[in-house]
Amino acid sequence: MTTDQDSRTDLELAAETRLVLLRRQLAEGEAALAEHDGQREQLVANLLRLSGAIQVLTELLAPASEE
Repeated sequence: MTTDQDSRTDLELAAETRLVLLRRQLAEGEAALAEHDGQREQLVANLLRLSGAIQVLTELLAPASEE
């Protein structure tokens, strides 16, 4: 027979187990977000570099196409 004290202990155990799982998931999510933020920064830098190169080449070729 289960008493109120046993039920409370089971409930606390379940809550503690869930808390550990949620904390682990939070840490994993934060790590994934940090990784994606780093990748985003690299992509933005690459896009800026490519955009600048396109602009320079477009300006270099503009006089040739105007002649």
